[in-house]
Amino acid sequence: MLGSDWLNRKHKLENATNYALYYGVGREAELTCFDIVIVEPAGQSQESIKSMQETGSLVLAYLSFMEIAEYAEEFKLLERTDFLKDKDRFLRNEEFDTYVIDIRSLNWQQLLLQKVNTLFLLGYDGLFIDTIGDIENSSINSATREMLIDAAVNILKEIRQRYSERILIQNNGLEQLCSSTASIIDGLCWENPPFNKKECFAWIERITNHILMLKSLFKIKIFILLEENTEVDMVREEEKAKDLGLLFYEAVKGYVDGVKKPL
Repeated sequence: MLGSDWLNRKHKLENATNYALYYGVGREAELTCFDIVIVEPAGQSQESIKSMQETGSLVLAYLSFMEIAEYAEEFKLLERTDFLKDKDRFLRNEEFDTYVIDIRSLNWQQLLLQKVNTLFLLGYDGLFIDTIGDIENSSINSATREMLIDAAVNILKEIRQRYSERILIQNNGLEQLCSSTASIIDGLCWENPPFNKKECFAWIERITNHILMLKSLFKIKIFILLEENTEVDMVREEEKAKDLGLLFYEAVKGYVDGVKKPL
């Protein structure tokens, strides 16, 4: 039976009208004006987490589900078989200089669950599950993708079972993955949709209709996240998001150099 902590968090999630995402250090005073705050744990302390929660904010911890940098302390605990390959080549996210993990790896699953436990011991209300969308990488064949989706679903179910009173937000994975995870998670984020690219308009409409269907069926919260971009009319996109009952946030470039106030 779910307790008062879950009901309180769920109530805050359902009634949230804004949110912020910030991966830099501190700035808790600036973040307290948001109903939901997503932060990088390395930049926060138990004191800053508590400070934001005391003003009524839900505080969610960033979690990389399928990527790791060489400087991460868990990297030295990984074997070659823990990394996802495209034929004989390790898959990498060149933009962030990270390796893509094979989520089927039992070793990685154990490390991931240990990380989740550590984050919740610090007091976070939930997780912002990033890099899970790597499952939809075009270089992954369909048979492997299906196995990765099954593994991801099983891990999310395990997290949900162990920490039933916490909030789980999935970032991306909007083509296929979210259809399998929507019944487990509490929210779904669409990061940097290409609103300024006419050639993507049909795809944007299809994804929008898909996530709105999931929102209706599973009562999940939908988040739109955009980095500041002079080519996108942010005011118009926020108005469109609000009309659809979605939460919208315009973040600074790179997510670390500041907190943008609500438009």
